Amino acid sequence: MGMLYLIRHGQASFGEACYDRLSPTGEIQAALLADYFKKTNSIFDEIFSGNLSRQKKTAQILMQEMPDNIHATQLIQTPAFDEYDSEGVFREILPEILSENEKAASDFQNIIQDKGAFQRILSGLLDRWMHMEEGEYPLESWHEFRERVRRGILDLDLQGKKKILIVTSGGVIATCMHLFLEIPPKKAMDLSWQCMNSSMSIWIAKEKDFRLHAWNHAPHLEICGRQDWITYR
Repeated sequence: MGMLYLIRHGQASFGEACYDRLSPTGEIQAALLADYFKKTNSIFDEIFSGNLSRQKKTAQILMQEMPDNIHATQLIQTPAFDEYDSEGVFREILPEILSENEKAASDFQNIIQDKGAFQRILSGLLDRWMHMEEGEYPLESWHEFRERVRRGILDLDLQGKKKILIVTSGGVIATCMHLFLEIPPKKAMDLSWQCMNSSMSIWIAKEKDFRLHAWNHAPHLEICGRQDWITYR
């Protein structure tokens, strides 16, 4: 049986002009994960990432910090493991929500300072996105995103006892929970908000069947004694 490790990227630069880059904390989280893999003698055959900067940088740190633990010498980048188009969701759907909902408009004023306001806004956006009609917005739909992730996972070669690392994002990890555990889409996406940066979700693969071994597993963060290194966005 093969094993698939889905790694959420390290902390990105929330609140800054360019979100899609690792923060200093994100780089530390990736290095701590690499150290954990070295200490546990975890060996991987291949490493993949999406094309987003925060995903690629996390994967590159893993490769740099534990070269003897990854047989592959090249990172395989594929859009299959990119996050859903969050910028597009905000750009296309947010104006409608703000015009319809006074509470949402109030939350939007505090979206950077207030994590609760950000989560309420994001929840409303994702609900609208996941129920959008075909062609309603110029965006990749939820159904298209889900199919992209499904194809990316099923196209992996996990025969024998291969172990594969994929550095991706919370939405992709949540979608796998939906696809392989049949968790309702909205509930699965809600789980993504609890997914820690640099955490592991581990799946055991037998042919095209995937069984969950661990979700949101982050011993490398729990043992470091630094609460500020445990982040969710």
